[in-house]
Parts: sequence; structure tokens; C-alpha cells
Amino acid sequence: MGLLLSELGGYICGFSHAPAGTKRISNLLRSKKWTSTIIDNFLFSQTRKRLESLVKQGKRPLMLWDDSRLEKAESWFLEGLCSVESSKAKRLTRIKKGYYSPPNKRICVPGYHWTSTLLSALGESVSVCQMSWWTTR
Repeated sequence: MGLLLSELGGYICGFSHAPAGTKRISNLLRSKKWTSTIIDNFLFSQTRKRLESLVKQGKRPLMLWDDSRLEKAESWFLEGLCSVESSKAKRLTRIKKGYYSPPNKRICVPGYHWTSTLLSALGESVSVCQMSWWTTR
């Protein structure tokens, strides 16, 4: 389930001023002065603070690495998509009783490659440390 820009605007400025928050976020994302390194630096600083607090509490921090693919099977015209192996197609084409010729090659669909690292500890919530999307194009 995704978060819509209008929902995010509601969280930023309060739900009574959601359109104003949405406009601010939209302007930020379209600004030429803005880069993704600002968000990366913020996430790294938050991770560093949380890591120090977990160590002070005597908890063992866990760094989780997630390497995935984001499939956009119906989106042929989106900019920057590359070919990714479809896990859904792989699941749907498993050999079933009575069907003897499954596809012999991998099935690829348009999509993005995605890598993220997360920080957690036993009994603690998960927080994002880093998240990246890329294509092979």
C-alpha cells in the first residue's frame, strides 16, 4: 500500500491544511535546488542517533538489507524502467498437474531494482537507513 502525495501533505501541515502541505511537497520535489542527497544525509544522521541510543540501552542493533525488484508490468511508457525478472510470473508458471511444458526462459517485465537497509533491534520498530532505486538502462 502506497502513500499518496495528498496524504503526506496532511501529515506535514495537519489534515485541515492538507492541500497546502501537498503543494509544499510538490514544489519541493520539482525544485532544481533539491537533490536526493539531502534525504540520504537526513536518514543517515537519524540512523546514527538511533544506533547510539540502542547501544546505550544495551540492545543489539540489527541491520537488515533488502534487495528487491519493483515490477510495473502494465507500465510500458514510464521513464527509466528496465527489464526485471518477474517473481509473480515465476510463481504463476510453476509446473501444475497436467501441464507439461512450462516456459523455459525467464519472464521479464518493466520495473526498477530496489535496495534498502533498515535498522531495528529485538522488540523495537524498524527504521529506514538508506533506500535506492535504479535501472540498468
